[in-house]
Amino acid sequence: MKKIYVNFFLKKTRLDVTVVEDINSKYFPVFQTYLETKNFEANKIKEFITNFKKYLKSKVATKKNDVVKYSFIVKDSLYKSLKFVNQTLTFDVPSNTVDQQVWKEVKNKLEEQKESSTYELINSNIYLYETINNDVVKSYSTFPWNKQALKLNINQGLFVITKDTWLAKIINIIKECNLKLDALLLESQALSANLEEKDKAKYLFHFDWNALVVNGSMNAKTFFYEKSNIDFKNFVNYLSKELNKSKEDTILLLEAVVANWKVYQVLNDETEGYKAYRLVISLFDQAIHKVKAFLDQNNQKVDELVLNCKNSEIFMDRFNKLYPEMNVAILDDNVSTLFNIPNSLLGIINLLNPEKINCEDMVNTLNNLPEYKPKSFWNKLFSWILPSQRAQK
Repeated sequence: MKKIYVNFFLKKTRLDVTVVEDINSKYFPVFQTYLETKNFEANKIKEFITNFKKYLKSKVATKKNDVVKYSFIVKDSLYKSLKFVNQTLTFDVPSNTVDQQVWKEVKNKLEEQKESSTYELINSNIYLYETINNDVVKSYSTFPWNKQALKLNINQGLFVITKDTWLAKIINIIKECNLKLDALLLESQALSANLEEKDKAKYLFHFDWNALVVNGSMNAKTFFYEKSNIDFKNFVNYLSKELNKSKEDTILLLEAVVANWKVYQVLNDETEGYKAYRLVISLFDQAIHKVKAFLDQNNQKVDELVLNCKNSEIFMDRFNKLYPEMNVAILDDNVSTLFNIPNSLLGIINLLNPEKINCEDMVNTLNNLPEYKPKSFWNKLFSWILPSQRAQK
């Protein structure tokens, strides 16, 4: 029996497909393909998925007992309409015991959330259960079967997106092709599933020049999400004017500066390379200040901030200089490099195999998350999408 993982990864202009086989917890890429998606063509996507399924059945998962798990990852930066909703649902407990009847009501309510004329539900995760018995509130990381309570609170995070986006349409096409997704996640969620759980609040810092994302998770479930879409074109325009260079030459200079940042770090001159370095550092510093200010307002200790970006070493250096008291680490990519598959796909595999995730009860790490409203020139560059205030239902 084969154990196969199929991952669809939606990027800006293409849909990548990777097929990985799990052989004794060692992962081997066996097939990769892609479809250009610059122009949305439903029939073309249907044909692509249909042909891929036929190939998979005839060449890879050829036996009836072969297990195939499908997943879908989307880059966080693709859609501005993407929203994270932090929500609390309250249920009465008629028998004063959290039983099958309460579970049935909870399940029905969660199913109702999938039906919306405006938004497409990407995914939802319950990260905290609370039983309320008069003035006594107890917290649990799993459903509190047979616990005494008058009311039950369910705290969950939901990712939603408007139905007119390509993502929502592609998801529906996949359903029409009778392909059942075992996981549908944002890239930052998939990456967060690689973080080791040691009864700590983990925050993933993900930066790719198009967006800055901070994803807070426990037991691989998102309880906090903050995204800043970055206007990279505006930054390049600003830098090209400062340096009196064309946009094309400015981008080439930026790439050279970032690749050789340690060299420019020890310089102190008026060359255009050094000026570009100082502006890049200013951009990174502002991003760091924004993240730190918001986390400070949470009124809780951030046990660890894990960096995932091509520029991780620069960010690590700046974090250490600006906030040396913070515990900052770089996401380990040793396994990813060893098996030649991205960390995001490794995260998906972890999630689809619960035994791979060391879940601890971390209910005491959570606090309410206040809104943070950044100001100044850099706010024009970073357009923050703030999580909604807690919705009580």
